[in-house]
Amino acid sequence: MKFIYRLTKEDLLVHLLYKNRSLRKKLPARSVTIILILFLLSMDRYKKDGFDGAIVLISITTIVFIYYSFFIKYVYRYLYKVHIDKKLARKADKEIVFQIEGEYLYLKDNISECKLLLSAVEEVHEIGKYFFLETSHADSIVIPKRAIENNSTFKLFLRNLDVEYNENLKWKW
Repeated sequence: MKFIYRLTKEDLLVHLLYKNRSLRKKLPARSVTIILILFLLSMDRYKKDGFDGAIVLISITTIVFIYYSFFIKYVYRYLYKVHIDKKLARKADKEIVFQIEGEYLYLKDNISECKLLLSAVEEVHEIGKYFFLETSHADSIVIPKRAIENNSTFKLFLRNLDVEYNENLKWKW
């Protein structure tokens, strides 16, 4: 099995967001904490200065309540884009040859070649448009589904690797 593909910066961004998906689960707890702190401050201000002093903090609390989750998602995306531009830009827009022969997995681009035993693959994640292969070397192999001619055959092959297979087709950041 052999196919050739290019990774875009967007592919790398999706991988980083998926890899750090636990951040998304922490967002509601953080927003509740911030809103609670602002609400308590506004109640304190109400006791000291009356309603006029508390109106500003109540307004800020309302704005934070409405926009915090959108804002923090934007911040994470922005920070990951900066990270990709600084550290991972050399991986983007390069032709990658992915090949499986026997019990080996070969990856080749214009910078390097890699030969891995298939047993080095520890986990497979499938989301809507990608496969992510986690290896024992703490590296991940990002494979966009658009690069694979026969997704069902490749998916069956990955399921037969005897590794943990996580299918999360509806995942979104």
